[in-house]
Amino acid sequence: SFGGGCRENLCYKEGSDSYYPPREEETNEIERQQSQVRDTHVQTRADDSNRNEVISTQQMSQIVSCEVRLRDQCKGTTCNRYECPAGCLDSKAKVIGSVHYEMQSSICRAAIHYGIIDNDGGWVDITRQGRKHYFIKSNRNGIQTIG
Repeated sequence: SFGGGCRENLCYKEGSDSYYPPREEETNEIERQQSQVRDTHVQTRADDSNRNEVISTQQMSQIVSCEVRLRDQCKGTTCNRYECPAGCLDSKAKVIGSVHYEMQSSICRAAIHYGIIDNDGGWVDITRQGRKHYFIKSNRNGIQTIG
């Protein structure tokens, strides 16, 4: 339709040996497409030495106290990552259950009971499992739960 032909994956105008360069796709003005440049750097084993370097120790989490309960933080089905302080073993906040914990339970003390963190604190990820009809009491990691 343009009055030419193609050979060897290049298109030419009729009567000309010059070809049409490939057109860049139009993109948002803010995100102009960059011409592809091939990286000729070959990674050596020596370059690999910095691969395990810590880039960031900051975690996306909510800082909570020892008394904060699951019910206070987990609304609907979304629960997040929480950062528990040190010293929650000495808190009097209650924990209900073992393995699965009732929503009235302290987030940090339930995490200590389960063994996720110790009395030095740390990060805890919470996942909702749905309703449970009963909870089992137990004594683990210095915390007595109720059932």
